[in-house]
Amino acid sequence: MSILKIISGQYGGRKIKTSDNEAFHPMGERVRGAIFNFLGNDWEGKIALDLFAGSGALGIESLSRGAKKAILVEKNAKVIEILRNNLASLGVDNAKIVKYDALDFTSIERFDVVFVDPPYEIYDGICEKLSEKLDTLAVQKRAVLVVSRPKKSVALKLANWKIEKSRDYADATVDVFDAKA
Repeated sequence: MSILKIISGQYGGRKIKTSDNEAFHPMGERVRGAIFNFLGNDWEGKIALDLFAGSGALGIESLSRGAKKAILVEKNAKVIEILRNNLASLGVDNAKIVKYDALDFTSIERFDVVFVDPPYEIYDGICEKLSEKLDTLAVQKRAVLVVSRPKKSVALKLANWKIEKSRDYADATVDVFDAKA
């Protein structure tokens, strides 16, 4: 098992575990830090959705910074066990784990921030279905979407989101979208 550190907020400096399965690529502190610096400090009352949650680092980081609630969607039972242990070790009680395929997940809840960080080896094969899913997701008027994808891959084509920023990191590109009004 690998270890990640929560960067800032209530759980800042605390450690969580990740799977050593090669299919998972836990987002490192540098990339998470850059994302959260861009997103800013206004997390109070927000609801975060973490699709392909893995260790839950993105959802937990949101909660650590003051989000009201996080929904963590993950289908792998072994990874869910790690995720449950991470939440328990931090004493997180405002996160909900949903055992479901992220591409089939539906909710009546409206989200303020949506994180999408799928296993990179499946990204190209799920782009079309993922785009459809994200375009039909219930979000708040000024919602933000953060997508981590393999470097050199194509950005998602979204009808209801406008790309605001795209930045390359070691093996990843992170795209940040705003919901179209």
